[in-house]
This record gives sequence, structure tokens and C-alpha cells, in this order.
Amino acid sequence: MRSKIQGTNAQVSESESTETASRIAVSDAFHRGLRESGIVLLEPIMKLEISTPDEYVGNIVSDLQQRNGLVTNTEVRGHLTTIEAGAPLASLFGYTSAVRGLSQGRASNSMEPLTYRPAPPEVVKSFMLE
Repeated sequence: MRSKIQGTNAQVSESESTETASRIAVSDAFHRGLRESGIVLLEPIMKLEISTPDEYVGNIVSDLQQRNGLVTNTEVRGHLTTIEAGAPLASLFGYTSAVRGLSQGRASNSMEPLTYRPAPPEVVKSFMLE
């Protein structure tokens, strides 16, 4: 069997090729194609709404920034401040516990899907085999 892939001839002989060698060759071709095609890996961004007493706003905003979050709005409602933000889902595992810890159990939060954006290079690199 003969096939031509981007100017390269590939030959397969059933008597000389092993299943493992074929899998390795296909995997290598797939990853090379991904690198050369310029595809973009997207990561999910979550919309966060956090309600907290005013004295904990600074701690919560600082924590969001460490998680690559972006605060889009803050609004004072009585003795509480509501913070709206967006952050990558990957950085939000355990976030509810973190918010409770930062606010001594007095803040609450909700999250829902917002959008997708290109993943940072370190995330993309973890998916690509070199």
C-alpha cells in the first residue's frame, strides 16, 4: 500500500510493519499536523458573581488576579459588595472553599459558562507531545 502525504511517500508492508510502529507513526503525523496547522486550543472561561462583606473585597480580588481572573464590575448593595469577574475554569477548582476561607465564611459565589478564549502557551504545551 502506498500513500502520498504532503510530498512524502509512505510505504506500509504488512510483513515488515508492526501495529506499534504504525500507531507511533500515526501519532507523530497527527501531532506534527497540529503544530504546523496553527490551530488554537480554547479554554472555557467562567462568569463569577461573588457577594461579600466590604472588608473582604481586597482579598477576593487579589485571589481572582492570582487565578488569571479579570474583574469586570463591582457594585455595592447595602453592606455587601458584588464582584463580577471572568476566569479560566482550570484555575477555579476549589474556588468556593477559597472564597469562604478568605471571607471567614461570609461570602457566597456562583459561576456559569461565559465564553472561550485561546489557552496560554503553557497549557497548549502540556497537550502537545514534543
